[in-house]
Amino acid sequence: MYLRHNGHNSPQEVANELNATTRGWINYFSIKGVTYPNKVKRNLRYYLREKLTRYYMRKSQRKSKLYNQGAFKVLVSKYGLIDPTKYALS
Repeated sequence: MYLRHNGHNSPQEVANELNATTRGWINYFSIKGVTYPNKVKRNLRYYLREKLTRYYMRKSQRKSKLYNQGAFKVLVSKYGLIDPTKYALS
């Protein structure tokens, strides 16, 4: 939902906003003894990767640089987006 309404934001702003949402999702779906946290993290990573790819693909008629480089990978390495599979609950 965030990506649908914030197409004008910089990659840094997108990463910061998605970090808060991602942390919330991981905490919500990681209830000990009830859920499978590693599966949830893999599913969340897949979801974010697909949504970010579509987001940067549709940003304009010409594909954005982040689309060509792999938006999820660039946002994780360069802008500090949380990779759910490497996120440890505290």
